Amino acid sequence: MTVEQLQDLIRHTVEQCLEEYFGDPDEDLNVRDEVKQQLLESLKQTNNQQSNHSSVA
Repeated sequence: MTVEQLQDLIRHTVEQCLEEYFGDPDEDLNVRDEVKQQLLESLKQTNNQQSNHSSVA
């Protein structure tokens, strides 16, 4: 096994361990449609505000 292969193996193993330890606990949960809509509206408002600020400057 070369040094590069060993480094790749270690890197992959560390990534797997970190993913298992810090993985997303909400991964299998669904977001309700109402919440999705609220998030989209909030994002749209934020984008509009940023657009207004950049056109003023």
